[in-house]
Amino acid sequence: MKAHILDRSSASLGHASDYRIEESVAYLIRRILMLTRTGLDARLRASGGPTGTQWRLLHYLHLRGPLQVAELARFCEIDPPGMTRLIDRLERQGLCRRLRAPADRRVVNVMLTERGREAAERLAPELRQIQAELLLGFEEAEIGELRGLLERIVDNAQARASPPPNV
Repeated sequence: MKAHILDRSSASLGHASDYRIEESVAYLIRRILMLTRTGLDARLRASGGPTGTQWRLLHYLHLRGPLQVAELARFCEIDPPGMTRLIDRLERQGLCRRLRAPADRRVVNVMLTERGREAAERLAPELRQIQAELLLGFEEAEIGELRGLLERIVDNAQARASPPPNV
């Protein structure tokens, strides 16, 4: 089978009247994400752990170290006021704390506490297990190919989301 590379003018995706959203790549990716989040939230609730949004923040802080609220909001896809409320809750639970940057006291960084680090480390096996369940029956080569294809979709989506350069 010969590979066909689509460009902006390609009509090989079918006619607009034939479009079925439930067959679109974006819909399928979103469905996987929603099912995965629902399953993870249920597992975490059963073990008394953090919510899905909370674990994303804990996991990201664990990987990256102290970060500004705005960066955390972007990563978790939450508006800054929502992120502030989330950090408030995690701070009350003793999982993170805020620190003012020494060079600029207006800048607030968020860092994990020891308890938050331990919680984030307990999440990694859960995340690995969920990924293994999602990819059950796939060969290593298929997983690598899928990852590469998804990365290309992300690149295309980022290019479309970026404002055009000023001419």
